[in-house]
Amino acid sequence: MTRRPASLRLIYLLLLLAFPGRHFVAAQIAPGYYAIRFAGKAGNQCSLSRPQEFLSARAIERRIRLHIAPDSSDLPVTRLYLDSLRNSGLQVVCTSRWFNLAVVATNDTSLISKALQLPFVASVRKAQPVSQPQKAFHDKWSQESISGAVSPLSQTDYGVAYTQIHLHKGDTLHALGYRGRGIHIAVLDAGFYHADTLPAFRNLYDDHRVLGTRDFVAPETGVYEDHPHGMQVLSIMAGNVPGQYIGTAPEASYYLLRTENTSGEYIVEEYYWTAGAEFADSAGADIIHASLGYTVFDDPSQNHTYSDMNGKTALVSRAASMAARKGMMVIISAGNEGNKSWKYISAPADADSILAVGAVTATGTLASFSGRGPSSDGRIKPDVVAMGVGTFVQNTAGSFSPGSGTSFASPVITGLTACLWQAEPSLTPSELRSAILMSASQYDAPDTLKGYGIPDFSKALQIARQMMRMKTDSGQISLFPNPARDYLNLAVYFEPSAEMTIEIFSTTGAMVWKNAYRDCHTAPFILPLNIRHLTPGIYLLRYTDATRHATLRFIKQ
Repeated sequence: MTRRPASLRLIYLLLLLAFPGRHFVAAQIAPGYYAIRFAGKAGNQCSLSRPQEFLSARAIERRIRLHIAPDSSDLPVTRLYLDSLRNSGLQVVCTSRWFNLAVVATNDTSLISKALQLPFVASVRKAQPVSQPQKAFHDKWSQESISGAVSPLSQTDYGVAYTQIHLHKGDTLHALGYRGRGIHIAVLDAGFYHADTLPAFRNLYDDHRVLGTRDFVAPETGVYEDHPHGMQVLSIMAGNVPGQYIGTAPEASYYLLRTENTSGEYIVEEYYWTAGAEFADSAGADIIHASLGYTVFDDPSQNHTYSDMNGKTALVSRAASMAARKGMMVIISAGNEGNKSWKYISAPADADSILAVGAVTATGTLASFSGRGPSSDGRIKPDVVAMGVGTFVQNTAGSFSPGSGTSFASPVITGLTACLWQAEPSLTPSELRSAILMSASQYDAPDTLKGYGIPDFSKALQIARQMMRMKTDSGQISLFPNPARDYLNLAVYFEPSAEMTIEIFSTTGAMVWKNAYRDCHTAPFILPLNIRHLTPGIYLLRYTDATRHATLRFIKQ
């Protein structure tokens, strides 16, 4: 490595001494893309009292319905900060209001050093070199083969898509008229090559249900000339050619967002993903779908390790959790590292409050490539599995081909989740997620391979409707499933006080478990309780807060 001149090293040292509280690594100062994090949002052009300045009417309606008040993370990055960066010669590529930062590009390394001297800049991180090896595409999806062969139609209505839908009883929802109508899905991917002209999407465009597109990688371009991966993923949900192919949510509406650059693998893509998720939030999307995952990068200094897979370390995982907290359902592919040295799920599948989806065959056998759990902090991952081996997708030639990968498993679940939400639109995202988990084939005995198992959306609809019946009494609490084996869900349909206490007693009156919860969620919410340690039998659960108490009976199997 070329040694820097002594004078330049002295400048860097002086900068470090002048700004000791700031993250500044001299070795990182090179032409490229940088993430600049700001120290607050002083002088912001927007106000929390005027959310219409930064959230769409549909996004505000979602916040009101779910009792989610706007906070400082909703405010955009202060415009004066961005103007200062631009005026200095830096190109602002994208911003994140949730994490208060901007990604900038420059060929002039001195501009990064100067930016660090600005009073509102907290830190700088190298995100991507300015030049990358030119490849046709990165091998992120090397496991996800697309065959040129087309099988004969298996069903009159669904054609080759029947098996991937029927495995999850999604055809039951469709038969009841629930096909995703009125649900808005934001798809984050690498590009949607020719989606606007391929036959699977003709109905989607004729009905004007592509609500918007955005390219966060190359903002001056569109999303239809890049990689076909996003188009293939979209077809599993939105495809609609009766007699040949029907997707899992053929009547839903979609945002198509390019956040992945297939010419290389750098951590800047986690920032693009975050910007895409924030766009989905502000647009009022109900569901975020992403068949994207991150483990290691072309720059080894940016690599994640398995210990990072705790939902709290990788930026993209924190963004996925934030999206869930903003009231969206977030559904992520578990990753294709199961038969590689990495082995485990990839970020953001490790995020909390989302659905991470692994892959199985049409007979329910785990795919060898499906990313394994648990998360590094011990949570069940993947959450569920879906058909991701031989899953039919639209190909670039205009016909339908089988493909394999968790990228093709997760949109099966996303589309059917949209149908379930159409059926019971008053469900909260937490309730929706719980209904799906509870419907899965091994809910009572989850593991690190299939999580809670294969969801049954016919059963999920029954569970969801049971939840809705319980909510008719706003003062009610309930336990489900009952009997239960490993996990018991406490559903609370009123606003608890600042602290609530849960106690479990045996029939002899002995207290066998107790826990206090502070800063409880806004009602309604579902609290999962781990009861694996209890021996089989009958128990009493006592709920207590400052103004209420209740005792419920349950059976531990």
